[in-house]
Amino acid sequence: EMPCRNLSGGQQTRILLGKALASPGQMMLLDEPTNHLDLSAILWLTRFLQTLKTSFVLVSHDRHLLDQVTTRTWELEGGFLHDYPASFSRSRELRRQRRTLKEQEYLRQQELRLRTEDFIRRNIMGQKTKQAQSRRKMLEKLNPLEKPLEDTRSLKIQLRESARGGALSLS
Repeated sequence: EMPCRNLSGGQQTRILLGKALASPGQMMLLDEPTNHLDLSAILWLTRFLQTLKTSFVLVSHDRHLLDQVTTRTWELEGGFLHDYPASFSRSRELRRQRRTLKEQEYLRQQELRLRTEDFIRRNIMGQKTKQAQSRRKMLEKLNPLEKPLEDTRSLKIQLRESARGGALSLS
């Protein structure tokens, strides 16, 4: 009997979610669907998504939900979209492996470059001039790998002391 605009945020979310889920198309985009939902609604949504035959893209910070309902994880990092054929938690392991391999490849290439440049420098004017020239050409053709992105998850925040707030405090 009550207009939707008078309902709480959670109730409005339930109505919109119910409307979308009642007639799913070929693909659904769910952006933070658990926001404003209580635990029972989140559990219902989880069970519903686990049995849903329609494809969906789920954007969420709810890691438990992601682990329960996803089979593929996409991550946008450094302008590249990485695709992991796994749930969220497993994708984190695959991400660490991918980053480790990229770091190792980069370091190997840097080591090869340094050794080759040293060989060229020592032999460009000696008996091995042709070998040095050949290695110089090889270096020119070498596709330089970009240094892998560093993990920048640490956050440093400085808060200045502010003036005293109101007279009423909650603890």
